[in-house]
Amino acid sequence: MAELSRREHAALYGPTVGDQVRLGDTDLWIEVEQ
Repeated sequence: MAELSRREHAALYGPTVGDQVRLGDTDLWIEVEQ
C-alpha cells in the first residue's frame, strides 16, 4: 500500500484534524478540530 504525505492527502481529500488553513489573503489561520 502506498503512503501519502500530509500535503498530498490534503490536496486529494481536503484538510483533516490538526491541519491549519490560512483564510484568504489575511494573516488569520484556523486549525481543524473535528
